[in-house]
Amino acid sequence: NEDSVKPCHCYHRRPKFICLTTESHVTMRATEKFHFGLSDRARLWDSAEIDPDAEDWGNYIIIPEFGIEADLLANKSLSLQCYLHDNYNSRPAPGRLKNDAKTVIAIDYKF
Repeated sequence: NEDSVKPCHCYHRRPKFICLTTESHVTMRATEKFHFGLSDRARLWDSAEIDPDAEDWGNYIIIPEFGIEADLLANKSLSLQCYLHDNYNSRPAPGRLKNDAKTVIAIDYKF
């Protein structure tokens, strides 16, 4: 089992495509990561990140991810993953939804 929580601060600068200007602000970032071994060849994980605007706490992004992974080879170089990744933006760009979730099934190769 492995877990961690890490706070930090960031500076975001991104273009506003409609006005051809940029927007920038300082954010506070908190991340969390947890791994749980089900066996020597299978594991669960979750991670989460929250990035609120330091000057406007109502403007934030939350990115959680939950998944399971199973090794397909004994040397652990090839695995099958299935996970849910979500991206929630409290103030999305005009015409966009606040929530963007996806389910991913993938084969992972480690060099």
